[in-house]
Amino acid sequence: ENVDILLVLLFIYFSSILCFVLPSLHGIETLESCKILAAALCSSSCRLQELDLSRCCQSSEDQALQLLSEAFRHPNFKITVLRLEICSIKHETAPALFSAFQENPSHLRKLELSFFLPLTLELQQLFSLLADPCFKLETLRIAHLRLHTPDDNRLSSDPSLFCVALGRLSWSLWKCNGCPLVQLQADSLETLASVLGSCSLRSLDLSMCGLTDSSVELLSAGLSNPGCKLEILRMTHCSITEAGAACLARALSSNPSHMREIDLSINPVKGPGFDQLRSVLEDPATRLEKLT
Repeated sequence: ENVDILLVLLFIYFSSILCFVLPSLHGIETLESCKILAAALCSSSCRLQELDLSRCCQSSEDQALQLLSEAFRHPNFKITVLRLEICSIKHETAPALFSAFQENPSHLRKLELSFFLPLTLELQQLFSLLADPCFKLETLRIAHLRLHTPDDNRLSSDPSLFCVALGRLSWSLWKCNGCPLVQLQADSLETLASVLGSCSLRSLDLSMCGLTDSSVELLSAGLSNPGCKLEILRMTHCSITEAGAACLARALSSNPSHMREIDLSINPVKGPGFDQLRSVLEDPATRLEKLT
């Protein structure tokens, strides 16, 4: 039975590789395309506000991201919403990307970083940047690549996209072997917690980032800061138990004025700790409206 499952997964994966060369597949597929895009983003006439770089030149991803990082640091780069899909990069590529944000911090408002391969990514540099008063990021999402993509509405009508999505899912499951695809380190979480009281973040999504009760305890130090203006917090598909829920409840009691929504779905949080968090919904001193 296990052999049959493996064969199916291998078939899906290799089929998805073939799909990447089909003409109907959308995305930036060559370095030359990346060069053209980077040049356009640096142009003073560019009025683009939202940029989705899913499936960006996966065969030469490091070179592509280096090219685009140069564009991100250009003064004419005025993108406010940026989605990046990262499949496999060298250790030095991510710091170069975050350094570009640091050099041109004033426009970006929403950042989504999606990862395909299981890896431990040091995000401390990005979290430190949040403390910069010129960096006005309001929404940050760190995620893994899912079966559903921005092309969800076309999956049923475009077999190549559906094949690619299935291939990604099977490859992810095989590579992660039950481990989180992104594992946030304690020092990165401490850095994030330290800036929550002074940054512009209003929405934070750390779903499927391998968070545990100790992770929530670290974050709660920032959430309890009266300067924290976070309104939406999502930490789904993690390993948070009722102990972590109790930490969140205490943090909200200390800083009740802003948080409106908390999503802990697909976590083993049942018990008195979660009941304590649920009771925050009934507290008229808090603004919490939704808890899942």
